[in-house]
Amino acid sequence: MDMNLPIFPAPPGYVVDLANPQRSGQAANFWLGVVGLIVSSTLLCVRVYTKAVLARNVAADDVSIILAWVFSVAIQVIILFQYGRATLGIHIWELTGNQVNSSLNLVNVASILYCPFLALAKFSLLFTYLRLSRLRWFRLCVYANMFIVVGYNIALVFPLIFTCKPFMKNWDVTILEGTCINRTPIYMATAVLNMVTDIVLLVLPIPMIVKLQMPRVQKAGLICIFGVGSATCVTSAVRLVLLFPMLKSLDLTWAIVTPGIWILIEANLVIITGCLPTMRLFFRHVAPRLLGESSIRSRTHKSGTGYGPNTVHQSELKTMTSVRTKDPYKRMGDVDGVSLGSDEPDAGWQGDSHSERAIVPQAGKGAIVKTETTVVRSEAISPAHKGRESWSPGY
Repeated sequence: MDMNLPIFPAPPGYVVDLANPQRSGQAANFWLGVVGLIVSSTLLCVRVYTKAVLARNVAADDVSIILAWVFSVAIQVIILFQYGRATLGIHIWELTGNQVNSSLNLVNVASILYCPFLALAKFSLLFTYLRLSRLRWFRLCVYANMFIVVGYNIALVFPLIFTCKPFMKNWDVTILEGTCINRTPIYMATAVLNMVTDIVLLVLPIPMIVKLQMPRVQKAGLICIFGVGSATCVTSAVRLVLLFPMLKSLDLTWAIVTPGIWILIEANLVIITGCLPTMRLFFRHVAPRLLGESSIRSRTHKSGTGYGPNTVHQSELKTMTSVRTKDPYKRMGDVDGVSLGSDEPDAGWQGDSHSERAIVPQAGKGAIVKTETTVVRSEAISPAHKGRESWSPGY
């Protein structure tokens, strides 16, 4: 068999042109891949800067999303590389045997990498959920989801690697001896299980957030933050619908174009949605006016030796850290830098003097007071202001 010539026959009447083959999807894949990589990488850098520099609290969820990004980049580089060298988006009968072999091998590698990529992205969200509440039922649900994600990804990776016997038949289409299992159920199972776990991760925190007694606008904002992840459920569903006809096609290098577009979208969207919750805190710190706010946030009545026009509100960055306490009251991690209050459904905020807030729980369970720290920088005072009581005009 001459591997420098096409090894798959063309349909009757089709004129094969190896020098100028018909192409599909090259521009769309390059645009989506390059733009998506730029956006997702930028947002990841913002997240890392916010957590490592502003909050100084890099946690397991950050490590997971960084590793997921590495796999995402590898998958997209493999896809775009193949479009660049014209081995995807071209009919399989207009590719030489060597090109078909190389193209299908890289598709297999990308399929294998996709499992740890999605698993790490889900783990990033699950690690975040562990900081949301100390309620036993909620944490057990999170751990159960971790176990399921690890289990089905391991169960899917091994069949993808050891599809054929002998082993080299997985990587060489010219080896005709031996047997291979049908990969279609494996790919379908991957898509279905990922879509199901996406839905579970979307729904899991909602009951807890709904029970929290807090302003409705704040509660709706939190639900929206987690709801952004529903976009990945949509991409998983679309990919599932497109996957089946692709796997049934003999012209795989051509049929993969449309599903490949959705793979690129999902690979970037997973990273983007994982980084969005930190964006509001980032802009509050570096560009508060973009949010219609000022970096001077607190109106604090103090006595001292001068006015404090450079007042800085510190509590939001502090909420990015994971506070461990034995009390039943716990702040909800680093979601948007907002303190949500108690895990107890009957607890709520009472009063707000801008420096302290009290949580009033159920009868007989005590209370807790949240204290916010305001840093005031003093400046020299003109003689006309001596003896006057200073006031920090935070807003």
